Amino acid sequence: MQRKGLGRGLADLISSDDLKKGATLLHLRPNEITPNPFQPRSAINDDELEELTRSIERHGIVQPLVVRQSVDGYQLVTGERRWRAAQRAGLDIVPCLVRDTDDSEALQLALVENLQREDLNPMDAARGYQQLMMEFGKTQEQVASIVGKSRSAVANTMRLLDLPPPVQSLVGKGEISEGHARALLGIGKDPEVMVEAAEYVLQKGLTVRETEEFVRERTTPQEAAGIERSAERKAQERVPDPNRAELEERLQRAVGAKVRVRSRRRGGTIQIWYHSDEELERLIRLLDPPVSRYGELG
Repeated sequence: MQRKGLGRGLADLISSDDLKKGATLLHLRPNEITPNPFQPRSAINDDELEELTRSIERHGIVQPLVVRQSVDGYQLVTGERRWRAAQRAGLDIVPCLVRDTDDSEALQLALVENLQREDLNPMDAARGYQQLMMEFGKTQEQVASIVGKSRSAVANTMRLLDLPPPVQSLVGKGEISEGHARALLGIGKDPEVMVEAAEYVLQKGLTVRETEEFVRERTTPQEAAGIERSAERKAQERVPDPNRAELEERLQRAVGAKVRVRSRRRGGTIQIWYHSDEELERLIRLLDPPVSRYGELG
């Protein structure tokens, strides 16, 4: 029986640079691949996914997924929509380009692919930029170079992280634009005031220019300038702690999973990511081994 999902003309789509770097083309079962833990996109539009599914049913996967080897097999780097659509379409195998990438490059590739396809909402982009800086030691200039934008564009998008969660949700859903959100940052630091202002803008259907005027009417020139300087300073100060980065890397090697360490004045937290019940069981066995490993207790 012929296996489904090889697509057409794959050799023409593989970069010679990838092949020179040792990348290989494999055909993997979709269930052999786990999601990218560094995927910056928080949601996938179901209508677009269904449209892609129908296209894959007719034509197969034309562009290979990019994966990397992981503890449990293969981990997705780019191509999550194609991977999900292939599962919906019932493909037995999918074409995959296997690349040797670290966590930082996995995030960079996913960010660039989504930005080029305009699949990221501004909040997802802002969190992706922050992750590159906080977890992988990139500067704003380096992030800008990676994603092909100016440093000021990256800084302006990262300012959205100063919005209260309800307003961030409106931006993520596309109910207000990035321009609206940046204008609202000038209204003050009180989260309740900012949420009320966002709801007013949404209710009245204000344009970005009208929102800027609305904010100016409620802010003195001195306050507005101070808010702008503070936001820019915060964006520039988002730099990683090299000691924490080293500790996270050591812990990730020890447990074979993504780890995040957050320090406070007293104590802190350690977060460990897992992506399946099987991986959770593996982590539990690693962190809480059976008593038999230490002998029976009397």
